[in-house]
Amino acid sequence: MYALSAHGREEFPVGRALARHLTGTSQMVAANALLADDALPDGGAILTLPQFAICRFADAESINRVQWDGGHTVRLLEYGQRAEFAWKIEDSSLPTVSGTLLVEVDSTGELVLIGDAPTTPGGTAPALHSANTRADLERTLKRISESGSHDTFGLMAMLIPYTRRSVMSAAHRVYREIHGLADDSGGPVIDAIESETVISRIVYGDDGSDSSVVTRLLRRCAVTDITVRKSTMNVIAWAIWSSAETAVRNTIGDPHAGRVIRRIARLINSTDPDEVLAAYRSAYPNARMGVSRVHAALTANATVSARSDTRGATG
Repeated sequence: MYALSAHGREEFPVGRALARHLTGTSQMVAANALLADDALPDGGAILTLPQFAICRFADAESINRVQWDGGHTVRLLEYGQRAEFAWKIEDSSLPTVSGTLLVEVDSTGELVLIGDAPTTPGGTAPALHSANTRADLERTLKRISESGSHDTFGLMAMLIPYTRRSVMSAAHRVYREIHGLADDSGGPVIDAIESETVISRIVYGDDGSDSSVVTRLLRRCAVTDITVRKSTMNVIAWAIWSSAETAVRNTIGDPHAGRVIRRIARLINSTDPDEVLAAYRSAYPNARMGVSRVHAALTANATVSARSDTRGATG
């Protein structure tokens, strides 16, 4: 499994910040789901639960997903209600931790917590929000949603330095792979301006879009079990790292299978698109591949060189 390097950690959000912001994202999604429900009660209380907790091992901390029965991190309660919320935390390197949180809302709307609660970063402990009317409920849910949206955008900004490192590393790797160079030689396959465009697309998406690689990734981490028994940091880091290379290749017009096509071309010692396509189909009979994509992969070297010459002439 991919492991975040020491240099990568220097540019990655610290674990507690990651846990706080992902909890906000989870609560935003849960609040939005409740707002979309036309069957909100006329009043009551809203309970917010943490989605990520802190587990200690040796002298380090692990950020783990809290698996709540029922799944959602925003719950509606009635005054006088007593409810149980079972939870567990699974880690591939640590024993499973579990407990049951007993929540009681007294007649004044005060929250009473009994039993075990997971250890969480500051600001994400279970909390109660009173609402006397349906309008109060809607306003409170909107505040939770807006706060979670700020957490999401805040985390996106925190991930820009690591995304930049990933894109620059990918730009060098792709250049070396296309030209068949050693690991310690060659320059980036895209320039600084193009790199910033790629970074922006990965983090914020295309112009006019409300979705990006990072927004989809954070939502998956916040609301699914993708990080259960896995390092949350490594899951996010690997997704950005791999997306960076895909985005760089897209920028220069290199097809998705470009690396494989060039490897096959070297194995059969041919740059004829038809010959390479036949060899590719022999190796991958179930894959869909046309001669135009093979030609694009085989001419990537010339395309990159032409782009470099153009930049040099206009620089």
